[in-house]
Amino acid sequence: MTNEQLQNGAKLAEQIGALEAQLEGWKRATRFMYENVTLLCKEDGRVFDKIKTSFIDFDVMKTLTIARIEKELSKLKTDFENSN
Repeated sequence: MTNEQLQNGAKLAEQIGALEAQLEGWKRATRFMYENVTLLCKEDGRVFDKIKTSFIDFDVMKTLTIARIEKELSKLKTDFENSN
């Protein structure tokens, strides 16, 4: 195994660990902690603050977020296995 492969494996392992921590948090979460969030408009850089979290369906966001994290985790784990 080359130095580059070792470094790539270490980087992937770090990313996997970070995503697993995020996944655990989302799986255990039951609601937003703050009343408001801040949104950013990419096109013009405008910031919309004090957007009420009560308008966000937490359960839908949680489900979508968990699915996205699990998809990314699966990809990273496949990449890690293929790097050995």
